[in-house]
Amino acid sequence: KKTLLTHSVMLHARRYETAVMRKKRRMFYNVIGLYGEGVDKFENVVWGEMERLFEEIDKFQGKDMDLSASLSRSLKIIIYILAMGERPTDASIP
Repeated sequence: KKTLLTHSVMLHARRYETAVMRKKRRMFYNVIGLYGEGVDKFENVVWGEMERLFEEIDKFQGKDMDLSASLSRSLKIIIYILAMGERPTDASIP
């Protein structure tokens, strides 16, 4: 049996979750600009970074490499470009 307090807390939690989720969605779309020409920008950023990663992989020519670290770096670079609007100038970033 739900008390009035329990019902009130659940209702508040539901409203909070909905508001938080809306804010997160808006923030995500604003950061990556995935609407209209934003989709093209996203695809160009990803494609450019994929080409850079392929060049990096080609340099190893069959030798062992830490693919996980390379993929992680590429993902960080993509996120950096989308957030900052440009490729990092410092090779140590990210």
